[in-house]
Amino acid sequence: MSRLKLSTPGVILFWLVVAIVLVFAGWTAFSEPQYLYTPVDGWSRGRLVVETTLREPAHLLLDEAGRSYILYANGPQNSMSIHLLALDASGAEIWQRELAGGVPEPANIRLLRSDDTLHLLWLSEEQIFQTAVDTNGDQVAAIEPVSFPQALTTFDAAMMAGELQIWASADFSSPGLYVRRGNGEPLLLDEEGFAPQLQPDEAGTLHAIWQRPLSSRSRSIVYALVPPAASEPLVAAPITEIDFSRARLRGPWFAVAGGYGYLGWTIDFIEDLAAGQSDGQYYAFRLDGFDGEVGNLAIPYRRVRDYELEPAGLLAGPRAALPERLGRRATPLEAAPLTPGLGQGAEGMMALRVSVEYLKSRQASQVALFYWEDGEPAGYQLLTFTSSASLQPALAQNGAGTVALTWLEGTAGGTSQVYFASTAPATIAAYEKLTTQDIGYFLAESLAGMAQSVIFAPFAFAFWSVLPFVLLLLTGIWRQQDPGWRDPAFYVPLLLAIVLFWGGKFLMLREAWTAYVPFSAWVPVIPDSMEALLKLAVPLGIGVVALFCSWYFTHKRLKPPLYIIFVIYAAVDTLLTMSIYGGYLYNAF
Repeated sequence: MSRLKLSTPGVILFWLVVAIVLVFAGWTAFSEPQYLYTPVDGWSRGRLVVETTLREPAHLLLDEAGRSYILYANGPQNSMSIHLLALDASGAEIWQRELAGGVPEPANIRLLRSDDTLHLLWLSEEQIFQTAVDTNGDQVAAIEPVSFPQALTTFDAAMMAGELQIWASADFSSPGLYVRRGNGEPLLLDEEGFAPQLQPDEAGTLHAIWQRPLSSRSRSIVYALVPPAASEPLVAAPITEIDFSRARLRGPWFAVAGGYGYLGWTIDFIEDLAAGQSDGQYYAFRLDGFDGEVGNLAIPYRRVRDYELEPAGLLAGPRAALPERLGRRATPLEAAPLTPGLGQGAEGMMALRVSVEYLKSRQASQVALFYWEDGEPAGYQLLTFTSSASLQPALAQNGAGTVALTWLEGTAGGTSQVYFASTAPATIAAYEKLTTQDIGYFLAESLAGMAQSVIFAPFAFAFWSVLPFVLLLLTGIWRQQDPGWRDPAFYVPLLLAIVLFWGGKFLMLREAWTAYVPFSAWVPVIPDSMEALLKLAVPLGIGVVALFCSWYFTHKRLKPPLYIIFVIYAAVDTLLTMSIYGGYLYNAF
């Protein structure tokens, strides 16, 4: 009884600390994290800027002064409001405006710039609408429909020499591609065309692709080049065909850089033995001759850590090299066809959503950037590392080569969080500081993850403890009684039991101990220099804590039963070990 009374203040203090930690973690756990880690040097962290209910990318635009403009929509699908957010060069909010309300199911929202005017376009009820604001967010043009002779399902737009060009069509079942320049009348460009995508280059030339239906399961891709002064495409010709029999087509997506055009697409197989699998491909072609080749649009499935390739045009940090043999690979699940790829100098890029390894065999949807140079794949980056789905990436750049990205996180209640990241030095500096909410979020994630990870503890305890218990039973036959702390013979069977216990741990955890950095599933900002230390210190530290607990609860007895000491040691060791490594094991099945 006396020992219990002496330990009561310590017990109270312990549970008080636990309660404070849980309250602090809970305070941050029920809100979305303000910042998300981007594991690539040269990129800022992702910052939560707005929320949206539109399941499309938050369209993004950068100007030469480093300001960013983000277009998004909110509200119920049948009556949404369209908003524009402006951020300064450091990623801080300048202003936010609601520009349109009561819009039924907007789609393909687009944002373009000419001088000091921002042009906004969107599709609603099979019709295009447009308006304009200045760089202070003040509306300078009323919302009005854009006239086309048919119902529309998709469009793209570009600003060429101060003139707005809109290319629009219905879908493959009712093709017909129209082009409208400025305030002119729409002209039928291709009576079989649909799904246009536009890419202006650095010289002011407009590059366009669109599709023609060859059948319900195959497409011809047409490329057109429009010089700045031309009134119609100078060159328009089919460049490749995509066949997706017994499958579904995602894309293609389009980028232009360094005299090359790049198309990317994914084919999702829905029949036969390949059902449920995907195949990502790209087509790289010369803009002056259309000669090209098809390659794999895919990245390694396992998480990358080595970013060593230097940028070749776009100022977007180092890239990871694509291995010659990918092995298990991750193919794109989506890319936004109307948030095009980028090009700067000889380098082109696309933002893609891929499903890659998160923990062991567990997958998570992440945002990846895929790079090309001179018609060849030139590397990639994984920009997110989240347990929830990272969706709908959108890219933008300015003339200085600075790149910015938005993407969506979460779908709870139909609402997604829009995160913004940039390669601008001012944004990196502003976003790099850890906040109280960051610490609370990491703590909440760690506590929740550790609580879930102990699911394997009973099975691990049984597996690791069988042989040690057999050893203690056999040695107990000739020991007759436990000799006590002061007898060296007391420690021999105990140490042998602990060695056998660690042998069982080694059999189950040898891969986790070498491949997994403790806590990295929940705390993504662990420096590389600490990884080796954590891999060594955490297992040893767990053993030391377990030894201390087994001694603390038995040292007052002169001759404590060895099995009691071992049970305490094994229980503490198992709970701590599985709280940290259990998630890794769970995702191995």
